[in-house]
Amino acid sequence: MGDERVKLIESELQRIKQFARSARNRTSVIINLIEELKHYGITYSDLI
Repeated sequence: MGDERVKLIESELQRIKQFARSARNRTSVIINLIEELKHYGITYSDLI
């Protein structure tokens, strides 16, 4: 069960990364994303 959750979260983060990269206001999206993910202990370098 835990493995499935990790895979789901990783999949969602990949989807979010693609959205952020394709956004017209990419910098703003990435900055907001970093701020939100910080609460979960996820850093920008984790997304790269």
